[in-house]
Amino acid sequence: MPNGVGGFSVYDFDEMRPRVLSLQKNHLLVGNGFSSSLFRHLFSYSALRSQLDANQFSIGTRIQNIFTHIESDDFEEVIQKLTAAEPLATEYGLATGPMSADCNALKNELIAALGSNHPAHPWDGITADNYKKCRSFLSRFKSIYTLNYDLLLYWTINRTGLTTKFRDGFTRLASPRGLPLVWNGERQNLFHLHGGLHLYKILWDSETPVDYDAISDYDYIKLDNVSRDENLIDQIQEKINQKIYPITIAEGDTDSKKRKILNEKILRHAYFNFKRLGGTLYTFGVGLDKNQDDHLIEAIGLSSIDKIWLGVYQPNHNGGRLRKLA
Repeated sequence: MPNGVGGFSVYDFDEMRPRVLSLQKNHLLVGNGFSSSLFRHLFSYSALRSQLDANQFSIGTRIQNIFTHIESDDFEEVIQKLTAAEPLATEYGLATGPMSADCNALKNELIAALGSNHPAHPWDGITADNYKKCRSFLSRFKSIYTLNYDLLLYWTINRTGLTTKFRDGFTRLASPRGLPLVWNGERQNLFHLHGGLHLYKILWDSETPVDYDAISDYDYIKLDNVSRDENLIDQIQEKINQKIYPITIAEGDTDSKKRKILNEKILRHAYFNFKRLGGTLYTFGVGLDKNQDDHLIEAIGLSSIDKIWLGVYQPNHNGGRLRKLA
């Protein structure tokens, strides 16, 4: 039976299974809670910040002092405050160059910290039962929209036979040797709204030995372990060491996130597809913060979605819960 919270009805997900199975237009929005529910010690902001403390990367004491000053481990909050402070500093005649440089560096170090913390293989700390439960959950939906950079959803779909149900718009043009997976958006129903560690824009001036003539009509590639016989995390770390960063949205405020999304074709395609949704939307591990996620709230408001169920985080509860909004 549902419990009343703040005027809403709250259900255990097990109570909702029959309804989920009976609907044809179910869509899922996945956030960091999907990954941190299994690896909170790796993917929480406090865990990622500890990587800055341990390895320092290129972050100096100014950034560390800001984390301490605002009493938060939230990278996006620090980035948001630095971005908001720049016009104020300009107004007072203060130099904003170091502030802007630190802000950009922190975005990159967030990705570097995530890559450093990330499990190296799809079997590291993830059991067959974990994958089985995820498959049971994910297979109920018609499309998936993810805000996560990590590879856990990618691994789950590939290891549980869901690759024919969920397609991310990437395809291999010819022989798997040498040629990467390229994005054309065809038959896509798995969307990375904020990018991912394995997604990259093609660098046409790169000296990487790739047959560019064969992929000249494409702008984006996806790393995989078939083309190069290399672990994905090793490939990502290699690129980060070369200062080549994946397509990610690490901006601190929603307006900056939306601007970057609209300037990147693969993300713009995902965002406008999200805005055209109809049916029922479920969320898992998504906070929908007004300051950081208003572009998502706006997209939902402009869509034809007629019902939303929000996953409610309750760390003292053994099972997930969903809250009915409309």
